[in-house]
Amino acid sequence: MEWIPPNYSFAIPSLYDGIQLECRLFHPRAPQHVLGASKLEKKAAVVAHPYVPLGGCFDDPVVGVITHELLKGGYVVGTFNLRGTGKSEGRTSWTAKPELADYISFYGFMIHYMHRLETNAGKEETAQQAGAKDGSSRGGEATVKIILSGYSFGSMLATFLPSAEKVVEVFSSTKPGSSVVKVKQAAIELSEQHNSSLRTRNCQPSTQKPESNGRKEKSLQLSPPSVLYLLVSPILPPVSLLVTMSFVTSQNALSTTADGLRVTGLEPEEALTNHHSLAVYGSRDAFTSAKRLQNWSGKLSSKPGSLFQSVEVQRAGHFWREAETESLMREAIREFI
Repeated sequence: MEWIPPNYSFAIPSLYDGIQLECRLFHPRAPQHVLGASKLEKKAAVVAHPYVPLGGCFDDPVVGVITHELLKGGYVVGTFNLRGTGKSEGRTSWTAKPELADYISFYGFMIHYMHRLETNAGKEETAQQAGAKDGSSRGGEATVKIILSGYSFGSMLATFLPSAEKVVEVFSSTKPGSSVVKVKQAAIELSEQHNSSLRTRNCQPSTQKPESNGRKEKSLQLSPPSVLYLLVSPILPPVSLLVTMSFVTSQNALSTTADGLRVTGLEPEEALTNHHSLAVYGSRDAFTSAKRLQNWSGKLSSKPGSLFQSVEVQRAGHFWREAETESLMREAIREFI
């Protein structure tokens, strides 16, 4: 697959310990904002990569495939290098708690970035946008949908994330010099840079006032985004126990530290059954047997009111290198998003 150049490359601090994390943002050529009952819905996704000691990074080919399909679906996509790989500082832990905080850091960044992103900065206004209420083009006034995604180890991290409400709460801090404030400032600056570039390209005046020294930041109240989950080649016990060095399972929550506060994620089963979720895996996955994956997915999908679904791709291994398996994985993603 042809390499996709990011629109923005930057770094943010991890809420765990302040180390710098290497990040990328990709914008679709034609964003497909959806008009709901009264507001525009802006679509974004975060894709986490496999385990760092096994070569995982945001340049992973499968991460690229997921990113490509999401971009084609009109999503703004963010990827980041976990600690210990690429230009990200630090080293891999044996508990997955710092890595979970790394994901939370970028998750919070994306929430703030998307809320400030203008949906109507282009010269041509769609019929849907034209029918929206005045001000719907402004970053903080449209609703946001975020797909939390990951491949392999990254999919495990996605399922352990806190609720969107909890992430918004964590990022409500205005403590000067804190990692939270630094992440939000990065979101402010990049969103304004993108909005400005679109307005310049289309000869439009600004629809937002510049933010100064974080003064507007203190009063901005963000609504939690709607959340979906997209897991590719999810890992289950016993493999997941080895990379966390704990007895955390799909029935347990994982806690971490974010800017000095203890934060507990959702229980994976709760997260996946209460949100629209898709797991795509291969019948020949060498890390988790097809039988174990079938039992796991069957249990989740059979729960009353479950929003979880799964797709098993025949002959596909963990790395999706077998003939035609990648195209089937792509098809499953397209149908889900």
